[in-house]
Amino acid sequence: MRLIDDTENTAISTGWLESTRDALAHLSLEEHDAALRMLIADWSRRHTDGERLATNPAWEAFDAFVAEDRSAEREVL
Repeated sequence: MRLIDDTENTAISTGWLESTRDALAHLSLEEHDAALRMLIADWSRRHTDGERLATNPAWEAFDAFVAEDRSAEREVL
């Protein structure tokens, strides 16, 4: 049963990555970079219940970078 669950999760993740890639392809390089960082951080939070961010200083720094990037973007708007 675990193999079926893992295969199903892989298929879902692959589909998500492909649709995300297609959506990001239409953005400028700067927008693409910021969007990709946000997607990675959000995906990590959803799939690890925040554990990865809480236990890994590198992910904490990454999350801080994304938060700073988002606030800078809001200031421009």
